[in-house]
Amino acid sequence: MIRLRRPALDDEAIIQLVKRELLPHSHLIASHEQLLKEIPERLKVGPTYVAVDRHNRTIGFVHVYVREGTLIIDMLAVAQDSQHRGIGRQLMRKAEQYGKYKRCSQARMMVDYGNVRAERFYERRGYRFIRFVPAVVCHEMGKKL
Repeated sequence: MIRLRRPALDDEAIIQLVKRELLPHSHLIASHEQLLKEIPERLKVGPTYVAVDRHNRTIGFVHVYVREGTLIIDMLAVAQDSQHRGIGRQLMRKAEQYGKYKRCSQARMMVDYGNVRAERFYERRGYRFIRFVPAVVCHEMGKKL
């Protein structure tokens, strides 16, 4: 089931997913602690959709916001033991529905350089490489909504 984030219930699980599924791909090693401190503030801007299993355990999330008519997919993570079950696809669908509701013309995200699995996941959903961003060692990807 996909639902909106409930901060008191979900934030610790979201932080754990970031630690396990996103930080290992980041090239900004020195900023991991800072990133973890910033997550609660980042989650206050725009909605976060959470995927939960039948035991109401958080198994994935996507955080998005809108900037100048563009849907920004800030973070997407699915627990390793829940991957390859369509959860990421459902979360992306929800994120893109939100972007369309907000009349965004496009969606963009940053993918850590070398995270080929993530790039392929997004490419299968119509996203394309836009540019390399050296300051954050990421590929920017996007698509029209």
